[in-house]
Amino acid sequence: MKIQIRNAHTGDLDQLSDYIVWGQGLHVEANPDLFAPVDRDTARSFLLQYLDSKTSYIRVAERQSTIVGFSFVEIYEQRGTLLKSPRRFAYLELIAADPKHQRSGVGSALLADAREIAKSRGIPRIELDVMGYNEGARHFYSSQGFSVLGYRMCSDEPIS
Repeated sequence: MKIQIRNAHTGDLDQLSDYIVWGQGLHVEANPDLFAPVDRDTARSFLLQYLDSKTSYIRVAERQSTIVGFSFVEIYEQRGTLLKSPRRFAYLELIAADPKHQRSGVGSALLADAREIAKSRGIPRIELDVMGYNEGARHFYSSQGFSVLGYRMCSDEPIS
């Protein structure tokens, strides 16, 4: 079954919000000190503010007219600093596949779409963040040609 990718519209937001609540729940469960739960209305409001943005793309993956996943890509243009060069990049804020459709090409199709968005804007790279405990995501992105750009580390003991 072929996966179709399209722009999200307001009629999609309730289902996409459910994906955000589900995914955020996994993050909260894995690291409650870092992540906060989010409810459907908050997730919907978040998505709604980016729906018509010129630098953000909320894309929906469908299989036989049924939503099976979505992605949120933002385009960034950063000025240079004393230590860093100016740069343009696409940032994959999130990618979610319905649990019933994982490992069936949904994530790969959404990632290919993100690459097309970047290419159409003349952007040379996509960046994203993956939590260290999310082995499945790390494996997926590695298999898609992503490599580690850097490490963000934290102290395990509170500073008093």
